[in-house]
Amino acid sequence: MEEVMAKDAARAKFVKREREARAWPQQQLAAVAGVNLRTIQRLEKDGAASFETLRGVASAFNIDV
Repeated sequence: MEEVMAKDAARAKFVKREREARAWPQQQLAAVAGVNLRTIQRLEKDGAASFETLRGVASAFNIDV
């Protein structure tokens, strides 16, 4: 079972800012990161995500977790 990391407003803002800087809709980030659209929506809302989700999003942005 995946462990969900604590909510983090700074993480939520960072992900949204990075996605918007690339002019990607949430669906595109989800596809590139290999996660569900709802996962991206939740991540951008309150920053809650599993390590696997964060790793996928970081890979999509070409950054380290």
